[in-house]
Amino acid sequence: MIAPADMLVPSIAGPKTVVVLGAFRGGTSFVAEILYRLGVPMGVDYDPAAAVDYSNYENHALARLLTARDWPAVEAYVQQQNEAHDLWGWKWPPTVFHLPRVLPLLRNPHLIAVTRDPVACWQGDYTRGGSVSLTDMIWHCFRVASVLFNPSCPCLAVSFERGRLQTEATISAVAKFLELAPRQ
Repeated sequence: MIAPADMLVPSIAGPKTVVVLGAFRGGTSFVAEILYRLGVPMGVDYDPAAAVDYSNYENHALARLLTARDWPAVEAYVQQQNEAHDLWGWKWPPTVFHLPRVLPLLRNPHLIAVTRDPVACWQGDYTRGGSVSLTDMIWHCFRVASVLFNPSCPCLAVSFERGRLQTEATISAVAKFLELAPRQ
């Protein structure tokens, strides 16, 4: 059986910040939900009861700060989360474009790079009214994949398609990567 996730760089013990990377409609919500169910705080403004049909598990407060490139506010937010949690994380697809600026701010960063066929990502975005061009989607997927070429910190690669087919194995791989016991 082919593993749905592979640890490229082993985990480092201690407090961690986990960042889920991937393209729009690339499977990051799938992995973020796994993290959430494993008990990893994924954003203070996330309320599962408020999610009527679907939740993408994004940390909207942090996404706003990253979008604005308000680096002092991002650093303050990270510090606040570090004080509140030994392990916390977020997912927001454009984070991959901010990694050079974000990684130095994080305590023991652990990356989970979710890969998916860029055409499937583009089609998913298009059917949901998105406006990302196929060229931009391919570029986004390439940026995510480039993290896997030479990871600078602990990194787990997750294939969205394989992960969905082997969900329990994916949950176990994520838990192992973060040194967590899978929840029953």
